[in-house]
Amino acid sequence: MSDELQDYLEQAYAYEEAGNLKAALAACAAAISHDPQSALAYNFRGIVLEDLGLRVKALAAYKQAQQLDPDFTDAADNFHELKAELLNDELVILEVFSHPNEAYLLKARLESEGLWVFLANENFINMNWFLSNTVGGVKLLIKGTDTERAAEILYQEMAEEDWDEESLDEFDEIEAL
Repeated sequence: MSDELQDYLEQAYAYEEAGNLKAALAACAAAISHDPQSALAYNFRGIVLEDLGLRVKALAAYKQAQQLDPDFTDAADNFHELKAELLNDELVILEVFSHPNEAYLLKARLESEGLWVFLANENFINMNWFLSNTVGGVKLLIKGTDTERAAEILYQEMAEEDWDEESLDEFDEIEAL
């Protein structure tokens, strides 16, 4: 592991311990940008996403860590434990958005793959957009039994993500705070 990758991961751990989960997620993104083959970075990204309540995205991150390093038992354990939890849930929050327009793209993507999707608070926030944060945003919900398929779809999208210079600049701005 390179020194720079280790620095990013140590920053992510420190932010997570301090409860600054968004900064921890940004540090994970920087670590992944530095070394896209780091199973450790993807596994920790999953932990932070799980802490944020984005459990299906966490499942996708754990799966990506497993694929990068099939012998990484922590990632496999995290994946299987979270999958078991999600299968017991009737509905699972996949993502939370500030505005319904943001949610429509992911909803359409998931529905095109045959998944059942529901947007909670969609109409209320369309009519009262200024109260979005008060009611917790638009929640994109899926069936608990669809979590593994949703994680595969999100995994595909994460694999296609490009971490450009602008993303890294945003991380540097967060780090400066």
